[in-house]
Amino acid sequence: MSALRLSHILHRVTDLHRAVADAEADGFTVHWGSDPDVAHNALIWFETGPFLEFIAPPPFDESLAPRYEQVAGPGAVLRSRRWGAMDAGWCDVAVEVDAPDLEAVMRRCEEVEVAIGPSFEPSRTLPGGEKVSWHLAFPHDGDLPFVMGAYSTPQRPEAVHHANGATEITAITVAHPDPDGYGRLLTRYLGTAMPADIVVEAGDGDGAVITAVAAAGLTAEVRFGASVLVPSN
Repeated sequence: MSALRLSHILHRVTDLHRAVADAEADGFTVHWGSDPDVAHNALIWFETGPFLEFIAPPPFDESLAPRYEQVAGPGAVLRSRRWGAMDAGWCDVAVEVDAPDLEAVMRRCEEVEVAIGPSFEPSRTLPGGEKVSWHLAFPHDGDLPFVMGAYSTPQRPEAVHHANGATEITAITVAHPDPDGYGRLLTRYLGTAMPADIVVEAGDGDGAVITAVAAAGLTAEVRFGASVLVPSN
């Protein structure tokens, strides 16, 4: 299988409609993940490379933990708790493969001793009524990006225009208290040398934290609440 590559960066918001309105006011074209009346996510696509996803998860219902773990493993429980409890801000990273399923990913993770999964197939209904599905798997280590397969029908728009000039996400920076050890773990998981669009630096927290996201085409910083999307150097 080919190496895992950056898929998207997730930003947790407390008010999805406000986040979408603010992003549109800042010059982004935003696509709702489903009917805006019931949606829990919205996406900012680019013609190439990773996209951005706003998510507004509810607080995690602990009574669902056994079911989550049975279907998607302990990594799903860990992330659901974290997403539901955290303040607004960059909250996670996803990587992807071109295949619709994750069988090859699961086999390779077993070979390199990275605990993951099991994989499962969520779905959602788009604003136009079409149902789309994909495969997901969560590493048991919550510092590693989760992985997804290809959408059942392609979701990236053929043409994307952002009034603020943004054309693509060029890099994310992740801080970790042991950047060398984390970098070795991450490259083993990804199946490649460290990609140019992922930068690992030293941090003071307990684990991996997204500290910066950069986009080409911007002429000034764009704020998503307390988080910042910065112009590429």
